[in-house]
Amino acid sequence: MANSTVPLVDRIGLSPSEAGELVGLSRKLIDRATETGELPYSKVGSRTIILRSSLDAWLKEKERERSRAIADMSDRCASVE
Repeated sequence: MANSTVPLVDRIGLSPSEAGELVGLSRKLIDRATETGELPYSKVGSRTIILRSSLDAWLKEKERERSRAIADMSDRCASVE
């Protein structure tokens, strides 16, 4: 089955453009995350492949970071009062 017939949500591996499209982020942001090592990827020939499981784990980590930052900010505000 060709990739074009498999919905993005069902794919195991995605290109950076497909990963961005799937989660609503820019390709530039996805590329930056792979370049910094935050988002694991593999090269197959000249193609960059991001495993769906890696993308999901990266997004969950981003959510944890956001939650920690909000909690820290809330704690700092409470200690000022």
